[in-house]
Amino acid sequence: MEHWTLPGGAPVPITLQAGRSGLSGPGEPAFSGAAVPAGDFTLTATLAYQNLRDGDEAGLALRGANGGWVSIQLEHITPALLVAARRHAPGEPQVHGRLMATTAVPGWYEGRIRLRMERSTGQIRVSYALEGGEWQTLGPPLRDPTGDTAQAGVFAVDGAER
Repeated sequence: MEHWTLPGGAPVPITLQAGRSGLSGPGEPAFSGAAVPAGDFTLTATLAYQNLRDGDEAGLALRGANGGWVSIQLEHITPALLVAARRHAPGEPQVHGRLMATTAVPGWYEGRIRLRMERSTGQIRVSYALEGGEWQTLGPPLRDPTGDTAQAGVFAVDGAER
């Protein structure tokens, strides 16, 4: 991860070592975040990537204390590099979250992509932009599954080791 920004904050450079556990898998995921206030916010990050392997994923997530989460993430699934929106409601059986929208992106071996998550009136909109490009909305608005207490931040999963 290159940087992530919380509301009212300056970009914070961060390098995150990928973990073996996903956002709702067994064990603690490789996640770096901060509590977000109730209400509306925008979260952005620039993800710098290289030499991704099948199953690797990284991105932005909003994680609730209730176990619900929503993410916009880069996923390497041979033969494609994808940007995906995923959602996990508390109690749902999908450990990796329900796939809500996805699209292929260029840049097989290395590149940068900007990710954005906006929460407004209980809905979350996700978008992405290729380096130097315009923001592209990914799918329809998602219902926020996180409840009253949530953390927003970045995560990385080493899919080859799951």
